[in-house]
Amino acid sequence: MRETVCQINCYLLKGFSIASRDIGSASDPYCIVSCGKTTYNERDNYQLDASEPTFYKLYTFSGSFPGC
Repeated sequence: MRETVCQINCYLLKGFSIASRDIGSASDPYCIVSCGKTTYNERDNYQLDASEPTFYKLYTFSGSFPGC
């Protein structure tokens, strides 16, 4: 049996009803996306006071199928 290498695409579009974590205002959400040993951290790209954030990002990972 032969391992098959593939590309995994993760499309991140929107967040819904993010709970408020700031005192007196909405949260400042950001994303951390991981698959296997690869992690994308978007903390520097937070969205100020957004309970319904829009991200519209594509994250690409490498993966493999073990065979039959």
